[in-house]
Amino acid sequence: DYRRIRVLQKNLVYVIGITDDIATTEDIHLIQILESDEYFSRYGRVLKTIINRNAIGQGKLQRYTSYVTFESELDASLAIVVRKK
Repeated sequence: DYRRIRVLQKNLVYVIGITDDIATTEDIHLIQILESDEYFSRYGRVLKTIINRNAIGQGKLQRYTSYVTFESELDASLAIVVRKK
């Protein structure tokens, strides 16, 4: 049963809290936004971004998630540490 297996990728960042104003754009534009220097490219080279269109919460509290894969573990760690502040 693969539902109980968790694979750890140290270069992968799970992003939560993407608001409607960003998430309602087309996927290609949302990926460009997330991969821009304003968000995640400032921490290192982004290899891939996956958007989860299943929202968490309802109404004004509705948020979306994403997976951002960096080229290196160090870049992913930096993105996590800096964005938490």
